[in-house]
Amino acid sequence: MTENTYSYIPGPAVYIQKKDAICEAGISVSFLGKKALVLCDSLIQKKYYEALASALRDSCLKAESFTFSGECTYEESGRVYAAVKGKNYDFLIGFGGGKVLDTAKLAGVQLKLPWVLIATSASTCAAWTAVAIVYNADGTFRDIVDTGKAPAVTLVDENSILEAPAELLIAGIGDSFAKYHEAKHISSFKQVEKDELAKAALFVSAQMYKVIRNSKASKQEIINANIAMSGYVSTAGRDAASALFAHAFANSVLTFKGAKEKLHGYLAALGVVFEYGMLKEKFPDALHYKRYGLPLTFEELGLKPAKIELVQMTELILKDDSVEYFYPKLKKEAVLSSLKEIL
Repeated sequence: MTENTYSYIPGPAVYIQKKDAICEAGISVSFLGKKALVLCDSLIQKKYYEALASALRDSCLKAESFTFSGECTYEESGRVYAAVKGKNYDFLIGFGGGKVLDTAKLAGVQLKLPWVLIATSASTCAAWTAVAIVYNADGTFRDIVDTGKAPAVTLVDENSILEAPAELLIAGIGDSFAKYHEAKHISSFKQVEKDELAKAALFVSAQMYKVIRNSKASKQEIINANIAMSGYVSTAGRDAASALFAHAFANSVLTFKGAKEKLHGYLAALGVVFEYGMLKEKFPDALHYKRYGLPLTFEELGLKPAKIELVQMTELILKDDSVEYFYPKLKKEAVLSSLKEIL
């Protein structure tokens, strides 16, 4: 992490959020070429692939599918690379949830091809950002890759998102809570004073926060907050306003037994509670968490970490780039104590 000022915001060149966005995909992506590889998991392939393929055919585009393994790893992006190399594809389509979208980004970089992201979940901001979160094959956190390149097209299909389990939308709300509170706390550091884009990210994060706290907000507004507004906060803020203790917590907790089955947004949401404990501040959103069913403790998340796991988690949090950058003198005892407070 460095004290850089960025002169660009890597967001989608085209962003479309609407009902039946999948059915209009051909019109939206036809400028990219005539042949695409569609990366999706078996569930999305069964439920929605034919609608997408039909829409592409209507615009005289050819599509072939590739079944995603379920985890965004370097090995998985390598499999996509091997399937595409030398076969004259013009672009990639990542179709589904955050991990498949991030895999399309990694493969697109390797292949030097543009990528289209079609989101069927609003559980993260992956459909907006240039960043890919990379995991190990066992589901533990490995790396964050900034591709430096935005999606050529992002399609957010409201129908498929509203048909998905409610937990996915709630997970996105949890991730949005984390983005807001992390940006709020980072705003007190001198780096933000030098970064006009970070100030813009802070403003958007406040608007996003209003939406997810509003009990009268429509699901369409929440979808937009979880993907577009949250994505803007991540990309415009970059180093100065995008991640702190909450995401360090979410990444490190994946070492616990059973944690890999939890959605990222739920982990990040509990990470916010941990963050407030670290900073010795009262957490202001307990009532909103209860309304959404977001966790306030490890127990509510369904985890029972042993002492040795908390120690391991503490060590990982202390090694997180953001934590090292903003809190270089942080003590192990402080982190461990704050973790114990949310048991």
